Amino acid sequence: MSDRDEFVRAMSASAELLQVEEYEQALNLVDSAIERAVNEGDNSWVRILCHHAANIAMFSGNPVRVRQYYEKSLANDPENPRALYGIAKFYLERGERGLAESYATRCHEAIARSDDPTACRSLQEMLSKRWPELGR
Repeated sequence: MSDRDEFVRAMSASAELLQVEEYEQALNLVDSAIERAVNEGDNSWVRILCHHAANIAMFSGNPVRVRQYYEKSLANDPENPRALYGIAKFYLERGERGLAESYATRCHEAIARSDDPTACRSLQEMLSKRWPELGR
């Protein structure tokens, strides 16, 4: 089985566990896949898996773990707009406006530099709603 197949299987199985609210088991599956992707140097899958894990952590009501997954994603790709937005949102919800704005600004800049700005359109719309001053 290829790494890609293993990553897809981990996402599918964790999604099934999410539906029955088995959050820890779901995250354990994804954590193993993230570790493998990191070890293989597959940054694309690290991003995908970390975002998936952040969503599971969000559904489980664990915002600190959400932040940790976005941080892990940023450790592999410091300009990942989705992770930058996620961590900006985390800090905004915690009332840490300065940190939130810093990450939101980085997200805005990463979107502007993106090779595929169309893919970032919805992310830019969400960013503009929370931080309208960045669009000026």
